[in-house]
Amino acid sequence: MRSKFFRFRRTASPVPVSLADLVRLIETLAQDGYVVVLDEFQYFNRKPFTEFCSLLQAAVDRLVATADVVSGGLIVLGSIHTEMMALLEDRSAPLYNRVTDSLDLTHLDSAAVVTILREHAEFSPERLLFLWTMFEGVPKYYRDCYEQEMLAADRRTLLGRIFFESSSPLRTEADHWFLRELRGRYDTVLKFVARHPGRMHGELVNAIRDVSGDNTDQIGGYLKVLSERYRLIERKLPVFARPEARRSRYYLGDNFLRSQPAISGRSTGSSPRPMSGSRTSRVSRSSVWPGRFTRSEVGRGSRISRSPPGSQATGTRAIRRSTSSP
Repeated sequence: MRSKFFRFRRTASPVPVSLADLVRLIETLAQDGYVVVLDEFQYFNRKPFTEFCSLLQAAVDRLVATADVVSGGLIVLGSIHTEMMALLEDRSAPLYNRVTDSLDLTHLDSAAVVTILREHAEFSPERLLFLWTMFEGVPKYYRDCYEQEMLAADRRTLLGRIFFESSSPLRTEADHWFLRELRGRYDTVLKFVARHPGRMHGELVNAIRDVSGDNTDQIGGYLKVLSERYRLIERKLPVFARPEARRSRYYLGDNFLRSQPAISGRSTGSSPRPMSGSRTSRVSRSSVWPGRFTRSEVGRGSRISRSPPGSQATGTRAIRRSTSSP
């Protein structure tokens, strides 16, 4: 079965059986003019694969040294921003300073979602608003709905299958996938903005310093990263104000995270409890409100928010033989 995936020059490039073999194959293919794409590259930041990045560094350096005769290249893709940063932009990483081009993929726009609905469901403005309120333009969540055959389902069925059943794909998405990207002060700053929307820059900086005990000047930098790199915070200015004006106010810019208890600070569990046959559950009509979902249980009322982490922009990194554009 493995040989089906390696159909090029099989005698000269046998199926790799080790990380070193894989690196040699990548180098050989690049020399032969192939553009090799490694998806989910963030997993190479794990300890068992540390050797791979060092071996790949040596291979990339050899390819760069002979760039005039190498027509292929290497592209690495990853969806966890912090892991990709650690692999490619950390000064201690083997692949530091080997990236020649990068492309940040943003979310789908509403027109793309309309196309998805027309091809895989029955489009209506109400369905578009309902799905956009939950998922905005994050492709992964539309794929999850498609794989669960929920794109055309009614609201109750979709919410139950996607969020509230024990096997729901998005039941613990925010806690166990996205929030691990934010560590240290980034997590503190994001939660403070979510719980105190509309604060001005100076007010935020002083308040976060008081709460966290951090007296450094880095708070403004954290706000900038969350706003410009992660796109989780929106900086809004008064009408006609200049871009550099100090009267800007900050808000959580993602509907998905805005409703998360772990972010918003609402007193509820960290993830939706699975629905079971022994207890009657229902999704209340307020679940159609933008950015907020509620679930009521017979015998026990609980307020729950939706769980997709709204900003998982996929980062694409390319390691190529030259700095020219593709």
